[in-house]
Amino acid sequence: MEIVKNFPLIIILLLLISAFTMPMIKNIGIIKKLSVITMGISVCLSAYLLYNIELIGDFKYKVGHFSAPWGIELKIGIFEGFIGLLFTFIAFLILWASIYSIDHDVKEKRVPLFYTLCNLLIASLLGIVYSNDIFNCFVFIEISSIASCGIVIVKDKKENLKAAMKYLILSSLGSGLVLMGIAFLYSITGNLGMDFIREELIKVQGNYKNIMH
Repeated sequence: MEIVKNFPLIIILLLLISAFTMPMIKNIGIIKKLSVITMGISVCLSAYLLYNIELIGDFKYKVGHFSAPWGIELKIGIFEGFIGLLFTFIAFLILWASIYSIDHDVKEKRVPLFYTLCNLLIASLLGIVYSNDIFNCFVFIEISSIASCGIVIVKDKKENLKAAMKYLILSSLGSGLVLMGIAFLYSITGNLGMDFIREELIKVQGNYKNIMH
């Protein structure tokens, strides 16, 4: 069962490594297969992870040699497991369908970029879901915003460019507000880990009655 606890990190790394490998591959057919296969593997790992969560319960995964709050920590429960499976499964269906339609919608030279961005987007969304640290969540939010904008403009049409600019402006505004919120929480609690933030908020809630309500 211990190996199952590595699955969240394995899934994210698998999608990130495959995403950065695709631009170096010249054969578009191989790129399509690589994207679908890696996402299919991610679906299987996510499904097995969700199944085992019901057996072993919620757990935390320490990335590296340092525990929170100094190190990166992932926290996975039934909700995170379900959302992870949902994201990967929907992405797998989209990528599978794209094999037969992408050539009609996207220029050949931009096809590798599309699959790179898709894998990158799902990896960042899973990073947001699994992370137990609000700063790492912010980093993954930024990555997902960039990947999403890239997917919108991959068609290279005027309408897509306008839509991408609107999305980029709104996402930048949202990211700025999130960063302000993170800075405010850090100023109150002195922590970025979600569990530590909760503990500190309970201690100082008497000093911030208007905010806590």
